[in-house]
Amino acid sequence: MKYIEVSLDDVHSLDIFKRFYEEVLESSFDKNELETYDQLLDNLRKSEEGKHGLNSYHIIISLDDEFLLGGAIYDYFIDTNSGIIEYIATNNKVKKKSVASQTFQMVNKLLNEEARDNGFERISYITCELEKEINGKQSNHYFWEKFGFKTLNFHYIQPPLDDTKEVVDIMNFGIITKAPFATYNKEYIDKEELKSILHDYYHYTMRIEDVENCEYYIKMCREIDSKDQIGFI
Repeated sequence: MKYIEVSLDDVHSLDIFKRFYEEVLESSFDKNELETYDQLLDNLRKSEEGKHGLNSYHIIISLDDEFLLGGAIYDYFIDTNSGIIEYIATNNKVKKKSVASQTFQMVNKLLNEEARDNGFERISYITCELEKEINGKQSNHYFWEKFGFKTLNFHYIQPPLDDTKEVVDIMNFGIITKAPFATYNKEYIDKEELKSILHDYYHYTMRIEDVENCEYYIKMCREIDSKDQIGFI
């Protein structure tokens, strides 16, 4: 198994990314949860052009020779020294159950390298969206739980990804705890840190310019502020 990182300067990697989107992502996620191919490419373009500042956006794809195994899309946010894993998906033709796990470990390795490049000892937070259902079927929470992810006790809302899609409010927001590659090991997360992670995710990934006035962000922040602390479900 080898990994490539998609880059706008690498035509071969862009060809593989298009295959990954059409053959893997589209069949793995509900249409309201999945950004379009062009949106994902635009996020990558903005990151590579420096429009995200020291925040970054990454697409990695795993291959066996030229056979597409799977891949992941993730972000790094410098203000909180955090990473968020947007998507991990495996080709349904792959019989190796370890592909997703190995991809997850690669993302963790890369996030830690980026944290060190920015002057930190290691990544502080690794978060993800946790689907309650996937295409009408029971969620794969067990995949995340085996790596130490826990669900935070607030109502997470994914805003509409464009004018043709609906708001998604049936997902949870998870954070990894007590892991060797993340310093976070408490029983709760600082509320301001959590709001900052959500803000950057809305702004840099979901392309919301005025996050502070976004009704979904406001609703989450009000709930977060109303609680004594944000712990786990």
